[in-house]
Amino acid sequence: MSKKKKDWKTEKERLLRLDREERRKDYRRQDFISLDKIPSWREDNKPNDKEEEEGQELTGGGGGGLSDKVSLYKGDITVLEVDAIVNAANSSLLGGGGVDGCIHKAAGSCLYDECHSLNGCETGKAKITCGYDLPARSTSRNNSPSIAEELSFTSARWPSAPSQVAPPPTLPVT
Repeated sequence: MSKKKKDWKTEKERLLRLDREERRKDYRRQDFISLDKIPSWREDNKPNDKEEEEGQELTGGGGGGLSDKVSLYKGDITVLEVDAIVNAANSSLLGGGGVDGCIHKAAGSCLYDECHSLNGCETGKAKITCGYDLPARSTSRNNSPSIAEELSFTSARWPSAPSQVAPPPTLPVT
């Protein structure tokens, strides 16, 4: 990997043409974790003989359900070789602190450049970018409402004074 600044559009096109094995040669870190190394919810919660009934309720009994498709992972998500990393971002999409800042740092400068070209993201919307130096093929940048916005939404929907709340409609008794 060269230290020369790359054009994000050219780099995105190049990376999207590569198959998995070719792309692995470009990973900044070789200690990536492929999806098949992360147990599904069912695999991670296999019951022992005493807990079998409870476990079947938790995982939905037989195979083929949602619990075979969902995995929980605790660790550095920037080393996951997955289709997409989905994370919360601020409206500018340009990184910052926390998880989003770590993703930007691990993905390299092309992610910043592509996010800059997107002109931000409205609250409640999402934008998808290439993963660049991440093992993940893409990232989904989601701008969710802040706590202050949530509180203002809540106060607008639920008046604080009981006198302001209209009574429920009465239905005729038949």
